[in-house]
Amino acid sequence: HSSKTTTRKSSESKQMGGGKVTETPNPKTLEEEIREENMKAFSNINPRAAAQETEANEDNNPFFGLFDNRVSLPSYLMDSEVVAAKEGFVLSKETLPKVTNNWKVERDKALIEKRQPNFALKFVYCWTLLKSEYIPERNLGKKIMLELIEKDGYEHIDECIYILAHSCYIGGEKNEARQHCETLLRMRPDSARALQLHSQIRNLQLKDQERNIETASIAGAVVLGVAGLALALAAGGGKRK
Repeated sequence: HSSKTTTRKSSESKQMGGGKVTETPNPKTLEEEIREENMKAFSNINPRAAAQETEANEDNNPFFGLFDNRVSLPSYLMDSEVVAAKEGFVLSKETLPKVTNNWKVERDKALIEKRQPNFALKFVYCWTLLKSEYIPERNLGKKIMLELIEKDGYEHIDECIYILAHSCYIGGEKNEARQHCETLLRMRPDSARALQLHSQIRNLQLKDQERNIETASIAGAVVLGVAGLALALAAGGGKRK
């Protein structure tokens, strides 16, 4: 017993650092520690190689995507964004069981102890869901992230909103992504990443509008041409009579 006490006192004296108590890490630092822990636990994973293998399997399967609920990456994504998204798919698949369990254990423990749970664990859980290639998991991630923002009073709201915006952008939901960007910019007008993403989305939407106008013009010209041809044929038939 005395040896355990001595060890504990020694440990405490090291932590005191000359009379100063070590500060409790803030939530941001805790999030980073959790992410690092997850990455260490799955350090044997090579996301890029796994993503390439998955892509090869998809190419060899003519029925891939017809009967599942995977997200379809939009054509406007840059090559680097596609690579990052596919690596995220792999990382989410491998780490989701662990982070799900971490959050559920913490949530249940907090209920028993009648205290606030560690919302950093909830953040990592929904962040991992939003990296998933499966639409239901991504939708659940959205729901939980909105809970953190609107209900839980999570400290890092700007981080949550940006992640939502980026996830929607990767998933092809440009309108929703833009809404989240604009929400964030009202809170943080100088947010460089929100400004950049918002600009990208606006440019894509302007191109969509131009294509729609061009398509409508072509369709209108075709209709007018068909109508003109019909009138000409009708007039020609009347003269023959």
